[in-house]
Amino acid sequence: MDETGHLWVHGEHTATSYAADGGALPRREWIATGDLGRLDPEGRLTVVGRVADVLVTTGGTEVMPLPLEEEIRAHPLVVHCVVVGHGRPYAGALITLDRDAVAHWLRMCGRRPLTPRELTHDPELLAEIHRVVLAANRKAPAGAAIRTFRLLTGQFTVEQRLLTRASQPRRERIVQTHPAEVEALYRV
Repeated sequence: MDETGHLWVHGEHTATSYAADGGALPRREWIATGDLGRLDPEGRLTVVGRVADVLVTTGGTEVMPLPLEEEIRAHPLVVHCVVVGHGRPYAGALITLDRDAVAHWLRMCGRRPLTPRELTHDPELLAEIHRVVLAANRKAPAGAAIRTFRLLTGQFTVEQRLLTRASQPRRERIVQTHPAEVEALYRV
């Protein structure tokens, strides 16, 4: 790992690969993995994201979305969280909900079922998701916290090409597909 957190590998275990120009890289050379990491005080490595996923705000703050997204997705009401904010003043998030989990949550709260549109504006649900976002933000570096979020009425799917086959969100495609929701994150 270099001083910027970029991970590099080398040694017998590295196979010959191909450089961007199509030429072969010989074995035993240092190879960039495209991952970012950090070492804890005991020297254990944690991968914290991909170099290509780092968002840079207009103020120059680097935001690593993966740790924030994983923390928010861990909540049972959430299916997906996509942090956005590249070239924007701060980080925001688009969040999709697990409809079955939300229906159960509403029943447990003694509430009637809500339409998808009602869910995105429901004060109690928004407060619950806000608590989840605040908890995730406590683990973020200063300035790299999510300032605002939007609940989406639909889901991200592979068929829409919003998820990879491994069910990972395609950030750029989601931003392109939901421009109104992204813009709403930055309205003052």
